[in-house]
Amino acid sequence: MKHVQLPPDGEVLPLDPTPADDDSLLPHRSVAAMARARRCLHRSMDGGGRDEHLERCKERAREYLDAGELSNAVASMGSGPPELKPNPHLLLLGTMRVLDGDPAAVRTWVEGFR
Repeated sequence: MKHVQLPPDGEVLPLDPTPADDDSLLPHRSVAAMARARRCLHRSMDGGGRDEHLERCKERAREYLDAGELSNAVASMGSGPPELKPNPHLLLLGTMRVLDGDPAAVRTWVEGFR
């Protein structure tokens, strides 16, 4: 872990262009999450319409819910090309359910997509 040295009053230090010694700045992703993302990428390259895309998103969201990853379940429902993404207000409702910490409410929200 890098230690930060504070400058004297009024002095501005340049940004350090060197990367961190560890990967603590990188988002943590489990191996299972990366495998799910790869499967989704390969499926999306196959094409398919809105219904197929929605079912893939719901399937992935269910996997996240089973793993206890509520925020990833909501993010899954918002993934995909712009023409297939849901209304941002719907995603906000899902985020509110995540903030409530209620897995059953998030699951109901996911299953409610048509």
